[in-house]
Amino acid sequence: MKKKLLATTAVATTAVTAGLVMTQTAHADTQVTSTATPASASANVTTGSVSDAQTGLQAAQSANDTAQTALNNQTSAVAKDSAAVKSASAAVSQAQTNATDATSANITSAKSAVTSQAQVVSQAESTVAQAQATAKATQTKADQANASVSAAQTAVQAAQTKVDNATKALDGSALGEAQKELTSAQAAAAKAQVAASQAEANLKSAQNALSSATSALSQAKTAQSQAQAAFNGAKQGSTAPMAATVTDNHITLPQGYMKALRQFENGQITADQLKQAVASGMSLNSYKPSAADQQVMIADPLNLDKATRTTISEWAAGLINQIRSQTGHNQVIVTTGSIDYSKAIVDQYNADNFNNFVEAGHDKNALNKVSDQYGTQYEEDISANSLNDVWLNPVAGAKTGDWRGYKAKAISLADLKQLVYEGVQKFLFDDQENNWFHALSISGLTNDKLASDHHQALGVAVGQDGWIHFNFGTTTTLGKEATKLTANQGSTNPYQDQLNKVNQAVTAAQTAVNNAQKTVEQTQAALTSAQTQVASTTKAVKDAQAKVDSFKGSQDQKTQALKDAQAKLQTAQAALKKAQVAAKAPVEANEKAQAALKQAQADLTVAQAKLTSLKQHVSDLVNAPANLQVAQAELAKAQAAYQADLAALPALQKAADEATANLAKAKAVYEVALAAYQQAQAKASAATKASASVKAAAEVASAKVKAGMNATASQAQATTLPQTGNAATDSMTVLGLALAGMLFGGIGLKKQRN
Repeated sequence: MKKKLLATTAVATTAVTAGLVMTQTAHADTQVTSTATPASASANVTTGSVSDAQTGLQAAQSANDTAQTALNNQTSAVAKDSAAVKSASAAVSQAQTNATDATSANITSAKSAVTSQAQVVSQAESTVAQAQATAKATQTKADQANASVSAAQTAVQAAQTKVDNATKALDGSALGEAQKELTSAQAAAAKAQVAASQAEANLKSAQNALSSATSALSQAKTAQSQAQAAFNGAKQGSTAPMAATVTDNHITLPQGYMKALRQFENGQITADQLKQAVASGMSLNSYKPSAADQQVMIADPLNLDKATRTTISEWAAGLINQIRSQTGHNQVIVTTGSIDYSKAIVDQYNADNFNNFVEAGHDKNALNKVSDQYGTQYEEDISANSLNDVWLNPVAGAKTGDWRGYKAKAISLADLKQLVYEGVQKFLFDDQENNWFHALSISGLTNDKLASDHHQALGVAVGQDGWIHFNFGTTTTLGKEATKLTANQGSTNPYQDQLNKVNQAVTAAQTAVNNAQKTVEQTQAALTSAQTQVASTTKAVKDAQAKVDSFKGSQDQKTQALKDAQAKLQTAQAALKKAQVAAKAPVEANEKAQAALKQAQADLTVAQAKLTSLKQHVSDLVNAPANLQVAQAELAKAQAAYQADLAALPALQKAADEATANLAKAKAVYEVALAAYQQAQAKASAATKASASVKAAAEVASAKVKAGMNATASQAQATTLPQTGNAATDSMTVLGLALAGMLFGGIGLKKQRN
């Protein structure tokens, strides 16, 4: 209450002194806002009480639900037990009756009744069997009779159609329509035949595609097996990079090749003469791509991964060793070190911005620098060939632009091997422009000149300009082993990427086979449908032609055709009537036989049921003492369960009643708390409205004071007389005191209301 009174006083003071300190108005607003704090706090406390009461109500509701469920379940159990007791009592009563009746005479009589009824059942079964045979025979005759009627009806319909056609032919109106039908049928047949021919072609194409896809899959799986074997060998340490034994491609030297090459080396013949001697090697040898290699795609041929460089180095070494086997010089080896050696040279070429399309010769800086790092003597052959008249790096080939930033298109492993093969082929048989230095290198003659270093390790890589580098390094230099070059091990399996690629190729090939098989099935179904349509339209043409033919002829012929058709119709109708009369007796006989069979089966069912009942009666009499003991035990068990469940019922009833009472109390508490909360909300709302009224009064008073001050200032400017200024000051003072009185009077009212 004090806080609200102080707030009102602050507003009044501000109103009186507004002409002196105008910023106090904002201070008054802040004080007025604080008057709602007690009401809000009261509302919050009441909200917490409502929440607690609601939680209590929910808990009481849950407890009541649980108690009522338990009571209902127990009540059901008692009812079930009561029914069980009643049933057990009836069973005991029946067992006692059976025990009383279980005399020797009664048992004998009951067994005799079973024997008699068994004979009745046997006779009923015989009757059913005979009735079934009769029904089957009459059904056959009835079916035959009905078939005769159906055939006669069909004949009548056909005869009627002929009469109708003959009638139309006679009046001449139907021939034109029939001819139109024939033309339409012929067009449909022609269209169907075209569709069938196309379907046959589609099927053949699909079958060819499936055959190709199946072959590609087989080859891809072969490549997969080879790659997996290489991967497993490298993983186990049993297989390291080495020169491959190339069997899918060969390079054969023309007869006299080495003799001519040595003569050139010794200056005995010219470069052009050597060209004439060995030129036949170009036509004698040609590259044969492997279908498995065609399935393996190389995404970036200008930046080969290690697995691909390993594969291509081994394959190139295999080709070169074929040649050296023919020249009689030492074969080359492949190691992980030689593969890295070639890659290092290519990288240095790229770092030196050495474009072989522009620069002459070789990058001596790269060769010397890398060879020194590997402790070897270098020998390098480089080649550039195009695929379909396109360089691997056409920008470098054009000698313009940023050739080092060019991203080459993907090629297959078969394409890359082709570039290697054709490079070696030109080294050997078309190298006069380079004075046959490449032929001397590949054949082994260059290395043979060294005094003691006759072993070479080969690595093959592709430069950024698209040229293929064949880099040979001597395994020893001046008697010292080039250990970095001959190293043949690595921390990662070099065949991993290759294996991944062939696995992907197998997956793609399998998908292609699946799709091709699906296409074959679809086209086969389309062909079957088309052939069916051909048969249908062909028959339609035949029928339409017959119809047209039937409408042709002279008037006399048409008249006679109508008479003949009408006569045949009458004959068919008479045959139908005869068939219907003949069918009546067998159909009725079958109906009677079926009814007799149904009755015999019903009689058998009744006799069997009675026999079962009589057998059970014998069993009840014979086992009456034992059955009575069992029934009495079951009754005792049922009564015990009933008493136990019944005894638990009062406690559960009491718990349910208490839960119901607690729920009612919790509901009452919640309703009281809710009512208090709503009352507090109403008071808070009233307090907020009162605060707004005080603020509005302060704003009005401030406006009036400001207006009075402005009026006084205007009067002071209008006259310079001292009396006038004093009068204005006195008026202002009176106005201020009046306003203060009004507002302080408001304070009294506020206190009284509070």
